[in-house]
Order: sequence, then C-alpha cells, then structure tokens
Amino acid sequence: MTTAELNHKWQQNVELYREQEVGLGVHSFVKAVFPSSALFGLTKTPKKTNRFGAFTHDAEKKKEGRPDFVLYLSEDVSIPVEVKRYGKITESVNQLRRYQLDYSKQFRILTDGYEWRFPFHNLSEIFDGRNF
Repeated sequence: MTTAELNHKWQQNVELYREQEVGLGVHSFVKAVFPSSALFGLTKTPKKTNRFGAFTHDAEKKKEGRPDFVLYLSEDVSIPVEVKRYGKITESVNQLRRYQLDYSKQFRILTDGYEWRFPFHNLSEIFDGRNF
C-alpha cells in the first residue's frame, strides 16, 4: 500500500481501531504498514524463517509471552512489536519489558497504529511517563 492508501484506510477505520485491537482492528492496519515499500517494505511470513526483510503476525510464544508482530531485519536484528488499540499505547509498556528479556534485543516497537514508538534503551531507564 502507498502512504496515501494507508492514510485512507486509517481515516475510514479510525473509530474501529479505538474499539478493536485484533481481527479487523488496528492489527489489520499495522499488518498493512509493514509491507508498504514507502515505510518498512517487509514481506509477511507465517513463522520465523531464515529470510530477512520479513515479519510475522502472532509470533511464536516465548517464556515471557508472545508479541503481536516480530520484524526480522537481519541476522542480528529481530524486533518485537506490540500493538494496542488506538489511544491505548501506554498499556503495553510492561509487555515490552518482558519481550526485551525474551528476545534479548535492544530494539522494540510499540504502536497504536497512529503513534509509533521505537525505544532502544532499557525501558526501566527511560520510561517515566514523559519521555517514552
């Protein structure tokens, strides 16, 4: 999808994204963002593969839970992504802390479809309600 098409999809469904996270909710919007060549340009894959430049939806469950998406950018970079309903982005901070432990990764993404946060430090060091 182009950014114009993504914008149109957002405008048509914004109220649904406030109410619903999965199914036709904000997950469907985020699932359309990752393959967009203007943004991430990733290929959807059903599970973790050795293919980079890909993403999964509802990744494998690990000890600390299952992120909504995982991006596989290179051999060394896989990024867990947590998605919340539009306007509820801060509800995911504790989940991201757990995923950081499971994935032993420095990077994470937190989004509600409209706002995208890319914290790359230890969440407990940077989250104080103002600068996350």
